[in-house]
Amino acid sequence: MTMNLRQRLASVFERISPQHRLQPAPDTPPGTVVQVPDSILERAVDGTDPKIRMVPGHRRRLQRAIGTSLGYIEEMIARIPASVDLFSHRFTTDPHVNAFFSSPGALQETLRHSPELRDYLHRNLADQRDSCWTLLCMRMHERHILGMDLSGDRVRRDVPQTAVSFDDHQFLSPAETEQEAREGLKQCLFQGLISSALGELTALRARRRRIVTRLRMVQGRLRERHHHSTPPLLDRGNGATTWMELENEASRLTQELHKVGLPTPKACLQRVESTFLHPERFVRIEHLSLRLDKMGIRVDDDFQGPCNELELAEARIADQPPRIVVLARLNACDIDDLIPGIRRVQSHDRIN
Repeated sequence: MTMNLRQRLASVFERISPQHRLQPAPDTPPGTVVQVPDSILERAVDGTDPKIRMVPGHRRRLQRAIGTSLGYIEEMIARIPASVDLFSHRFTTDPHVNAFFSSPGALQETLRHSPELRDYLHRNLADQRDSCWTLLCMRMHERHILGMDLSGDRVRRDVPQTAVSFDDHQFLSPAETEQEAREGLKQCLFQGLISSALGELTALRARRRRIVTRLRMVQGRLRERHHHSTPPLLDRGNGATTWMELENEASRLTQELHKVGLPTPKACLQRVESTFLHPERFVRIEHLSLRLDKMGIRVDDDFQGPCNELELAEARIADQPPRIVVLARLNACDIDDLIPGIRRVQSHDRIN
């Protein structure tokens, strides 16, 4: 689990070939177990521990577990609000553009620095499209500050307020349709589960190594004391560890090692199966409702001034910091600003 969430989001789409992609499902009732294509099952095995193929019946067990996860992911995706238009020229009027970015230039700058969007336009430069859909992932921050507000005709100072801001914007999985963009988020959530299952196996092996290392050290000290016929009390006057304490620690470590067990293919399959049977422990999407004034300050329902009312989805994958996920539509004007640079790159590639 060395990749942070930002790296995981940005890299997952490059690793997933079309034949391995999850297929869109119709409206999925809660608790539904989705049929798992063989390619998806193999992708999960390859991404965790290929040795679990040695366990008889592993496919049947993983079919059920992964099917549970896919049904859960379908439920999560259904919670994502409809796509929003992110058009830079609407900065003063559109609540989403105004809340997410500090200026129209900030949106355009984020677009220019999106490698996924550049790659998408590079592949589809010949297509004359009015717009494209993408996932906007970003981090939301809340700060408690002292500000001012207006109560009737009186200005109040040092009023406790909550300032909300967004940064670390990422445009991911650009696509021709909103459904394809939702598919990109589905890929990311499923890959997050695979990474979580791999993390469980990695943690299991690391814990066993720590126990084995400590147990060997304690047993070595006991053998050394026994070899030199050291009395059961080891330098008690200097506060050193007693013989009895070492024996107790060795006994405790032995029991702990037995409890952890060996990372056999069967044990690894059990861990992977448990992860996919309980996806809610590792992947969640929560709904957020925000009312912000034009300065990004949280306001109450009775606030009379102009404000941005936002319905957002917050995605959490394993122990990584949460990120806001928005399905967004980009317009041709903002995209066209990127095309001259892409054409220069293509021309340079042809020359070389």
